[in-house]
This record gives sequence, C-alpha cells and structure tokens, in this order.
Amino acid sequence: MRGSKHTIYHRFAGIVLRHPFGIILVAALGVVLSLLVTATQLTFHTNRLDLIASGNHYRQLGDAYDREFEALPGDVIVLIRAERPETAKAFATALAQRWATDPHIDQVLYRINVDALKSKALLYLSPDDLTALRQKLQTHQALLEELTASPTLQNLFALINREMSTALVGHVFTGFLQDDHQAQEPPDLSLLVAFLQHMNQALDAPHVYQSPWASLFAKDVETRGQDGFLWSEDKHLLFVLVQPKRAEGEFNRFDKAVQQIRADVDELRKVHPDV
Repeated sequence: MRGSKHTIYHRFAGIVLRHPFGIILVAALGVVLSLLVTATQLTFHTNRLDLIASGNHYRQLGDAYDREFEALPGDVIVLIRAERPETAKAFATALAQRWATDPHIDQVLYRINVDALKSKALLYLSPDDLTALRQKLQTHQALLEELTASPTLQNLFALINREMSTALVGHVFTGFLQDDHQAQEPPDLSLLVAFLQHMNQALDAPHVYQSPWASLFAKDVETRGQDGFLWSEDKHLLFVLVQPKRAEGEFNRFDKAVQQIRADVDELRKVHPDV
C-alpha cells in the first residue's frame, strides 16, 4: 500500500518538475475563476429562518400562517408623547404619510379603520357588558320608542325630564327602605349631561361629532379609544409600528432604514417642538 502511494507521489512530482509553468498557469486560472465565482455568485443569507430546513413541519406551518394572515409590522416602534392628543395624532399622521412612499419602509401601521368594526362591535363585548347593555335598553325602552315616534329636540328634553323625575322619586322613596350602610346609586344623568356638553361645543366652535348616546349605554367612554390610533393603556403614548425593508446580503439589514426613520422623526420635531 505504501509502495503504490509512493509511486503516485513520485509521478505527480515528475509532472510538476517537467511542466512548472503549466502548473503555475493552471493554479493562476483557478484563483481567477474562484474570485470571479465569489464576486458574482457568493451571497449571505441573514434570515434566521434559513437555519431551519425548508421541509421542516413547523416552518411549513409558519409559512402557511403567514400566507393566511398578514403580519403586523413591528421591527421598529415609534413612541410619540405630547401634551395634546391632537398634536400626537398629527405627528403620527405626518410620519405615516411620509413613509408611505419611502423606499426604505415596507409597511406602516399607525391607525386602524374602526368603521369596518362598528357593525360587529357587540362581538367584542364581554357577557357581563352585554347583560348590562340589555338592562340599559330595557330601562330606557319607553324613551327610545317615544323619541323614535317624535324625534324633536323639545320631545327629547321632555322625555329626559320625565325619566329624571321618575328616577329621583324612586331614589328618594327607596332610600327610606335601605339601611344607612347600604350605598345608594344616584340617578343616571349621563345622557342629559352629554347632550348639554355637545350643544355647548357646537355653539363654541366646530368639533368632531361623537354620539351622546354612547354615554348612556357605555360607561367611561374614551374618545381616544375610538379614533383608531394606537394609544397606550393610560392614553399618554401613541405608537407607530414600522416594518423597514431588509437590505438583502447585509448583516445589519435595517441600518439604512433606521437611520432614515430617525432623520424623519428629528425633522418633524422641528415642526412640532412640543412632541
């Protein structure tokens, strides 16, 4: 075995010694060809999913889910804080409009179209909320029916006045039957208060219309929760979700996009210095 290997090495060495320039030329051509292939064909796969085989069952399930449901953007999140909600919303809208045509941005989400959800709003309520809503409708059924028959402002206030009087009388007489330690809920004046507030706002200046009936059938109605913008739970922060475009072949795939996002935010802050 050693003899055969020695013979092969001896013959190879003889070829090299007899044709040195040919061997160097072949090696040089191999180097040039390798550099050409590297420059034109070599790519880097920076997607972490490429570490998992494409035939993997869990990856196939993930790909099927992505095709069925559109994923929310969120690789970059812009947080907006301002003293006035209108300023924060104007800032978010300006950012979204700018990034809608930006080549570095793939997708932006700053507002949800709540109008498409209104016809299915009851589906989002809990069973307790649905029960409370049904009780509210039953309590004010007479007012709603009579107002539908004669939908005038005079009739509306007459009906509200009647309901208030009935509630006050019931509240007073019921109070005599209760112990001192039992809490008594005051009559519900939310509908009257809401109508008066909206009338005052309409007289003072133009404003965005909001149905006053919401204050009657839904407690603690928050206007900012119904405008479609992505508010934090305490309503102090406004979110803009951004999906920057990936720079294929770059290890820092979002570098240029993030730099552009920061530059746009800084530029708009000059227009809105209180943000």
